Amino acid sequence: MSLSDATDLTVLLGDATTEAGFVSTSATVSSLNGGGIVTGSTGDNLNILGVDVTLNATGGQYSLTGNGDTANASNSSISIASGNQATVSGSDNTVTASASDSITLDGSGDSATAGTGSTITVNGQSDSINASGSSIDLAANSQATISGTGDSVVAGQSDVIDLSNATITLTAGSQVTIEGSGDTIIGAANDTITVGGSGDIINGVAGDTVDVSGAGQTVDMTGGQVDMATNTQVNVTGSDDGINEAAGDSLGAYGGGNTIDTTAGALTVVGSTNGSFDLVNANGDQFGGTTANGQQTGIFINANSQVNEVGSNDGISESAGDAVGVYGGGNTIDTTSDALTVLGDTNGAFDLVNGSGDQIGVATADGQGSGIILNGNTQANVVGSNDGISESAGDAVGVYGGGNTIDTTSDALTVLGDTNGAFDLVNGSGDQIGVATADGQGSGIVLNGNTQANVVGSNDGISESAGDAVGVYGGGNTIDTTSDALTVLGDTNGAFDTVNGSGDQLGQATADGQGSGIILNGNTQADINGSNDGIGESAGDAVGVYGGGNTIDTTSDALTVLGDTNGAFDTVNGSGDQLGQATADGQGSGIILNGNTQADINGSNDGIGESAGDAVGVYGGGNTIDTTSDALTVLGDTNGSFDTVNGSGDQLGQATADGQGSGIVLNGNTQANVNGSNDGISESVGDSMGAYGGGNTIDTTAGALTYVSSTDGDADTINASGDTLSGTTANGQGAGISVGTDAQADIDGSNDQTSGGDGSSVTAFGSDDSLNGQQITSGTTGDIADNGAFSDSSGSDDSGGSDSGGGDSGGGYYGYYGFAGNQTVVQAALGSDIGSIAQYDLSIGNQAGATAAEVALHQAQEMADATPTSGTGTSVDSNNKWAGEVVTWSLASDVGSQYDAEVQNAFATWAAASGITFEEVTGSSQSDIQIAFSDLNTSTTGVVGYTDYQVSNGQISDAVIQLEDPSQDALVSGADGQQTYAGTDATLSQVLLHEIGHALGLADNSDQDSIMYYELTSSNQTLDSTDVAGIQSLYGSTSSAVQSSTAGTTTSAVAGQISVDHQLGQLIAGMASFNPQAAGNTSLTQDDHAHHHTALAASAH
Repeated sequence: MSLSDATDLTVLLGDATTEAGFVSTSATVSSLNGGGIVTGSTGDNLNILGVDVTLNATGGQYSLTGNGDTANASNSSISIASGNQATVSGSDNTVTASASDSITLDGSGDSATAGTGSTITVNGQSDSINASGSSIDLAANSQATISGTGDSVVAGQSDVIDLSNATITLTAGSQVTIEGSGDTIIGAANDTITVGGSGDIINGVAGDTVDVSGAGQTVDMTGGQVDMATNTQVNVTGSDDGINEAAGDSLGAYGGGNTIDTTAGALTVVGSTNGSFDLVNANGDQFGGTTANGQQTGIFINANSQVNEVGSNDGISESAGDAVGVYGGGNTIDTTSDALTVLGDTNGAFDLVNGSGDQIGVATADGQGSGIILNGNTQANVVGSNDGISESAGDAVGVYGGGNTIDTTSDALTVLGDTNGAFDLVNGSGDQIGVATADGQGSGIVLNGNTQANVVGSNDGISESAGDAVGVYGGGNTIDTTSDALTVLGDTNGAFDTVNGSGDQLGQATADGQGSGIILNGNTQADINGSNDGIGESAGDAVGVYGGGNTIDTTSDALTVLGDTNGAFDTVNGSGDQLGQATADGQGSGIILNGNTQADINGSNDGIGESAGDAVGVYGGGNTIDTTSDALTVLGDTNGSFDTVNGSGDQLGQATADGQGSGIVLNGNTQANVNGSNDGISESVGDSMGAYGGGNTIDTTAGALTYVSSTDGDADTINASGDTLSGTTANGQGAGISVGTDAQADIDGSNDQTSGGDGSSVTAFGSDDSLNGQQITSGTTGDIADNGAFSDSSGSDDSGGSDSGGGDSGGGYYGYYGFAGNQTVVQAALGSDIGSIAQYDLSIGNQAGATAAEVALHQAQEMADATPTSGTGTSVDSNNKWAGEVVTWSLASDVGSQYDAEVQNAFATWAAASGITFEEVTGSSQSDIQIAFSDLNTSTTGVVGYTDYQVSNGQISDAVIQLEDPSQDALVSGADGQQTYAGTDATLSQVLLHEIGHALGLADNSDQDSIMYYELTSSNQTLDSTDVAGIQSLYGSTSSAVQSSTAGTTTSAVAGQISVDHQLGQLIAGMASFNPQAAGNTSLTQDDHAHHHTALAASAH
């Protein structure tokens, strides 16, 4: 049946074979028994009731209300009743489904609107589905645009899906394109999924490939591949994925073992690697750019992650617990504490690492140690503080910031700077300067200006700049320093450090406020090459300083070796650095000058060793200087402490390396002993010098002391004029020339006075020279015999007067003591090295008088040491006497007339024993013997009387007797009524008898009953037979001795056994502590008796 242009028709189909055709008809078609065929065309509007009806239509509108209907239509509108199942074949149809329908679209270009809960199966292409809460099944190679919400889509091979907020399940091997937002896409094995839109979730499996674009996308997949379009934002969760980023992308990769290829202008965030390293490949992905969604570009590693990054010029940010390896150059790495950064393969392009507190050795999340590690041949700059950095051979690293710890090695370059007062610590050995690193720079440890570091290790090369402060601990290091830098050395353990640099003086402030210079801690060894440096030593050090103008502060038990000064004097400051003490490395301590060296040494008690060509100034006392030929030694500022110079052959005038003349030169007021022979010695005013050895040449001057001894037959030559035995040197010794026991000297010059010891010999070449007060004719030799007697080659001699001190030819000054008082005081005086009279004579420059007084003390000491006798002793005379039978005497003005009777009685007693006539005269100029009071200070000196006189050819003249002044020690009436000095047993009469005996030529003896016994006691208050025998041996009618009835005997006095050099030595020593006070009153003047000893200084008692 065929119907056309009808309306409101009802057509019944009898069975499945019934077919009804319509043209522009509006009708209701019912299949009574199911089945049937309806053919429609354009303009139809058919409502088809029944099941299993087949619709064949082109154009028109059709409503299917039965189940199992099939529509073969094109360009038609087909609506399907709720809950039905229908299949639509054809193309370009508009299908409207109701709730819970099941619709199969087999055509292409269909547009389907599905009801809630519908199931739509798409087998065609370019279908458009609008569904919510539906289930959509896409067959292989289908293409559909799906809109709506809450749909579930099953896609097949090569499907194209456009939907939002849907769940899309893919079959294995699918290749789908999904557009829309908020979708959940479930992949199967080996799918290729293209996803656009935003907010999608793609759950892939191994072997899937996801091409993603859009924003807020999430891929959860392991073992797959994710390819990102430009300007995409994706989080990838899973492991072992391959991820490709494009410019403008933002990627979060969470899981381990992924490989991420990123690019410039992209953001890569890596986390949750769980110990499995991600690999990021990138170039140029620096910090500072902006991705499409406004985030910062670069590679960011979340905490506790592990990543290897390969590429150059990337920006990488680490977090605590991370372990990252960066391989490639020019990268910027921001690290932090407790992270591990490993750098390598920089190929000459420096990485930049920023971070602080990333110390070596803290465990990261994967159990590795934290810090910044450079593989071999790597270049990096590290900016930060308190980091730990480890270098390998070939590396070049710059470290900028303080408090860092750098472990370096040989053939690496470490540059330090910007420490800001916080010391870096560099550990390493064998990192010498100048070995080429991988990038062609020189190896070593280099400090930029104003940097602080401690370097621990040996055989390193270290370079400093101005303002630096570096401590170097370990031996064999080479340090190049400069001015205004501080270098501290220690722990060398016997291996010498070498320091090169000039102008690094002590005391300039470094950047951290410490003083500049080169400082050696104790027990350190170093060689320092340079000039004008400042060097500080400690005990146990051994330092060699090579270069001129350096200042070295040394100390005891240190060794300082100087050389290569090239005419610029080094200055060494220090005391107590004696030669021969062992330093830490077993060398001997002291200050040693290599040949042709110049130095000034300031200090005391140092030991100094010179070599040929040296010129050294030594300023300070008590030093020991070992010199040699062709060296110059200048001494000064000894301040009373004698320097000792040892050496032979160091003549004056040989040129040293700096053109000065060789020899040993004493500046003014200097003290030194010189041991050696054939030396040249030059003295100045105020010097005290002892030369021990023969053949020396000594240029001395007035006001200096020159003492020569131990010449062993090789006479010293002394050049001097006007050098008299008067005045004192700077240390209080008597000036002049002194020739020691058995020593020989040739003296060139005029008006020189020489004191000679026993056995000494002096040859004079000049006029008005004398030896021990005896004139020596120019060209002749004066000798002092072992008994002190003088003779010279011109024939003049001294007959052997017992205490010769000096004076006219054939005589000299003689002096004798009288002791009394407290036994402790007397014995102390006899045991002293210098008597009170000699001390005073030295204080006023009376060298001859002091010598005579010292011989007098020794003569009394000999008698005190002899075995005493009583009434049977031997008289001792001086072999000198008065020439005539009348001897005159006078009293000085201070001796009152009340004492005249006592004096007359004393002379009368000696007149009776000797036969001499004594006459009192007025005035000292008329008398042979003058008696005066002087401040002898008996209570403290033990001296109650002193007599001296002059002798010429054995004849006495100008005798002066000095008695203790009663105003100093009062005369009191004794038990026998005699005037006795208080505190003594000595009466005035007894003292007069004793001193007149000396004035007549008698010396002290050992007879305790003799008036000439050295001490005046209650047992010897008048003459005994020994005294009578003695005086008669000098003045009796026969030259033979007169035997007394008591068998007393006489003997000629022999010279005292003291040697003059010993005398002078004791005098000089005594003067060091002697401080004379103002002279006491006496009526005598120097005009009265030129040789008279003015009164000793008084002191209260």
